[in-house]
Amino acid sequence: MLLSRSIVNKSRSRSIVRRLLYLITVSTSLVCLTDIFLPWTQLVPYDRGIMWKKLMSHSKVEKVYHLEWGSTYQNESQDQTTEVSPDSWPTLPTFSSENPPNILIWQTANYLMAEKEKKLEFKVPDECGGCTVTTNRSTIRESIAVVLFNHNDLEREMDVPDTKTRSPWQHYVFWSKETPAKMFHFKETIADPRFDHLFNLTWTFFRKADIRSYFGTPRRSVEESIRNKLSGDLQNLMKTKTKVAVWVVSNCYKLYGTIWRLQYARKLQEAGLKLDKFGKCFDKRNESKLTAMVKSYKFYLSFENSLHCPDYITEKFWRNGLAAGLVPIVWGPTKADVEAVAPKNSFIHADDFKTPRDLVKYIKYLDKHDDKYLEYHKWRNAPLDSFPPDDYTRSYKDESCRLCRRIVVEKHPPKTIPSISKWFYNGYPDDKCLLPFANLTEAERNELVNF
Repeated sequence: MLLSRSIVNKSRSRSIVRRLLYLITVSTSLVCLTDIFLPWTQLVPYDRGIMWKKLMSHSKVEKVYHLEWGSTYQNESQDQTTEVSPDSWPTLPTFSSENPPNILIWQTANYLMAEKEKKLEFKVPDECGGCTVTTNRSTIRESIAVVLFNHNDLEREMDVPDTKTRSPWQHYVFWSKETPAKMFHFKETIADPRFDHLFNLTWTFFRKADIRSYFGTPRRSVEESIRNKLSGDLQNLMKTKTKVAVWVVSNCYKLYGTIWRLQYARKLQEAGLKLDKFGKCFDKRNESKLTAMVKSYKFYLSFENSLHCPDYITEKFWRNGLAAGLVPIVWGPTKADVEAVAPKNSFIHADDFKTPRDLVKYIKYLDKHDDKYLEYHKWRNAPLDSFPPDDYTRSYKDESCRLCRRIVVEKHPPKTIPSISKWFYNGYPDDKCLLPFANLTEAERNELVNF
């Protein structure tokens, strides 16, 4: 009886061992198969088709990889790179004249939204892709692009579309028209993890942006010089110059950059610069027909409202300076940023001078030597074909054309931006662009503009 029980127990033990060995064999095989096929079978669209999800079979850790489609996928566990086939890209729906591609402006600046039926309901030209632009949120499901502006609603209410129903071919576009300094209060908002991996494209003044908002280009400046009769015989231009320097400014206190530029302008004037000042900061609001008003001056103070904010070179430089026939004296952007976009030898940069007095000394020298002054206008006679073609325009409607063309016509590989906050606020030469808003007393404000 005991022997029989012993045999039975041994038999059961062998059965259990065999089952365990079988399970181990099967598990090992599955692991091997997983190692072979997982990089392909588990590279599946995650949420909105712009993030790829890889489940790590050994570590039980879920990792999400964000890549530009058509680039490479890095398998960290094996230190190998696997190409992601373009065949995996989500394809756009079929469009026609009856069913054109749609761009939804989810939110934008208040002055545009106030007249959205007039200003934000239009169709871009067919050569751009024929997109219909609208603010009608009911079109969210079929829109190829959803544009989110850095609007107060985005900051206060997290007013963003529900991404759960997002189509895999849909592009979310981050649109900003202002310098990061002016949008400092927005920094914490878009640092919220809910904005990570939300956006595919950027629409700003940065040179690195996917859709760039231009303030000006060298080619455009030459064209404007020809149109405004500022090119040709530069001696004719010289005959119109009867005054030294002018500045029109209306943003006085809100940013540290606006305070610093007022302080610098005061030092220039104290050093002897003949400077005429206009705008709200000085209770002189003669800003209508600005080009006609300033054309008799030689120099324009192209002082931006922020310091060292990358690529922020605005109409103060292009329109008030170059297009009006003046030489811009630049303060705010780095000299390297200005040189990267401006006509050669077309401006004077404050950073080239140790003190404001040194700068004033140089301006006085140019004021007395016409030939040296006109050196800063020679670019106006450069042949147009010496500048590369560009698609310059400051119109948001034409920029919408660029967005439509990029997606529908050019079919750029979609991508995702891991952190729009880092994209917008990181990588600056110093921290001067990203200081919080200034908080001056009324006495301090009055002292600032009293010169």
